[in-house]
Amino acid sequence: MNSYLLKASSAWLLSFFPLGEVFVSVPAAIATGLDYYSIIFWCVFGNFSAALLLIAAYKKLVTFNWFQLKIDKLKDHKAKHYFQRYGSSFVLAATPIIGVWTMAITAKLFGFKSRKFLALSFTSILIYSVAIIASFELGLSALA
Repeated sequence: MNSYLLKASSAWLLSFFPLGEVFVSVPAAIATGLDYYSIIFWCVFGNFSAALLLIAAYKKLVTFNWFQLKIDKLKDHKAKHYFQRYGSSFVLAATPIIGVWTMAITAKLFGFKSRKFLALSFTSILIYSVAIIASFELGLSALA
């Protein structure tokens, strides 16, 4: 049981922090020997926890002057128009690639609805996690 908890918490931590996320945490969890259902659960949960945290903390973050100044420099009305028009597709396709940390701030910056972002990012993270595991299995079966 302790071994499982260590492996699961490692998968969660790798998924939660930037640069780990699903592209690192899923293969690392496979290497630890976790079963695929546990890998999907802990890696998706860890990555999605970061999205929940950032959406909840965004209002607090913008109260810091240095953060608000950085955000104001990044605002672009043309980009906001494109994000509002194609945002759902972009969030679905790019969340695991760009990272949930960046996407959550970007979504809030351009006025994307929090619930919609959370639903799309969860779906995207889940799809990518399953795809990574499927790719891993296909690679192993090709070697056998």
